[in-house]
Amino acid sequence: MHSISTNIIFKFYLFISAILIIAPLSQYKSLTGPLDDGDLEMYIIFLLAALLLVFSMMYIFGLFRPIKYITYDKVFNKNLIILISIMCFIWFLFFVIKEINSIDDLLIFSERYRNSYYKGSGIYTYPILIVMPSFLLLILIKQRKLDTGFYLPFLLIFIASYVVGLRIFLFGIILILFIRMFIFNKNIIKIIIFFGLFFLFLISYKYFLNDSVSEMSFLDMVSYIIGRLKFEVLLEFNGFNIGFEDLNFSSISSFKEDFLSFNNDISYGLPNLKLYTGVALPLTVVLYNIMYVFLIPLLALCLLIIMKLLRLLIETKSLEKSAIYVNIFIIFMLILLENVAVVVKLPIILTISVIIVLALKVNKVKLSI
Repeated sequence: MHSISTNIIFKFYLFISAILIIAPLSQYKSLTGPLDDGDLEMYIIFLLAALLLVFSMMYIFGLFRPIKYITYDKVFNKNLIILISIMCFIWFLFFVIKEINSIDDLLIFSERYRNSYYKGSGIYTYPILIVMPSFLLLILIKQRKLDTGFYLPFLLIFIASYVVGLRIFLFGIILILFIRMFIFNKNIIKIIIFFGLFFLFLISYKYFLNDSVSEMSFLDMVSYIIGRLKFEVLLEFNGFNIGFEDLNFSSISSFKEDFLSFNNDISYGLPNLKLYTGVALPLTVVLYNIMYVFLIPLLALCLLIIMKLLRLLIETKSLEKSAIYVNIFIIFMLILLENVAVVVKLPIILTISVIIVLALKVNKVKLSI
C-alpha cells in the first residue's frame, strides 16, 4: 500500500466547473430566432451561483485541504483481466460480424445500434462495454502503476465503443484518467498534450459518425463538439407550468417525450429529430426547466455529494469499498453532465460492483507496503 498527499479535491472542483460552464458558453452564437429567449444566459448565471455556493461552503469547512491518496501495487491478476477482456471482445465481435456483410456496413451498424435497433443485444455488448470498464475503473483509481492488464483491455473497449458509435462507454475511464493525471502529473505540458489527444479523439468520433463535420472550419468544429448537447435548444423554462407529476416515468422514452413536449424550441432547434430517446438530457437541464432558480441549491447539493464520493474514493484503504464508490461516482457524473437516462443503468452497475467485491474477497490481493 502506498499513500501520497494530493489537493485533488480543489483541482477536480476547477475541472468540473470548467466543464459545466464552457459547454453552454460555446453556444452563444447559436442564439437565433426563438432560441434567443434569455434561458441560456439565466442558466449560466445559476450555474455560476451554484459553483460559488459550493466553493464557499467547501472553503469555509476546509474541505479543499490536501488528502491522502491510497494506492496498491496490484488490484487484479493481470493475466486474468486480459483473458476475460479478450473473451468479452470476441463475444462482441461475434454479434457484430453476424449483423454486417462488409466493413462498409459498420457506419449503418453503429447508427442502428445508437437508435436501439438491435433488441436484446446487451447480452453481447454489456460484457465488453459495461462490465470490463467497471473493472478498469478500479485499476485506474487504485493501482499505482498501470500495465498491460489495463492498456490491452482499454484498447479493446475503445474499439468496441467506436464500432457502436457511443463514447459514453468510455466516459468513466476518461474521467478517472483525468483524475489520475491531476494527481500524478504536475507538468503542465503533459496536461496540455493529454487534453489535445482527448480533443483529437472527440473529433475522430465525429468524423466517423458524421461526414458533414469534415466540411466545417476548425472553430465551427470545436463549437460543434463542445456544444453537442444543444443547451440553447433544450433550455426552456415555462414559468413552473411543468412539474414532476406531469411526466411519465414508466420508461426513459416516455419521460423524454413528455419533458420535451413542453419545449417550444425543439422543432426550430432540432428540426430533424425523429426519436426522443436520442436526445441527451443532463440533470442541470431537467432541473432548470422544471425548478428554475432552485437549480442553484439542488446543483450545489449534487456537487457536494460528488465531491464527498471522490474524497471517499481517494482516501479509502478498502478495495471493496473503492469498487462501489467509483461506480456510484461515475453514475452521478454521467447523470449530471451527460444524460439522466443513465439512472436506469444503476441496478446493473451496482450488481457489477458487487461481483467485483466478491472477486476481490475470493482472490485476496497481496499488498506490499
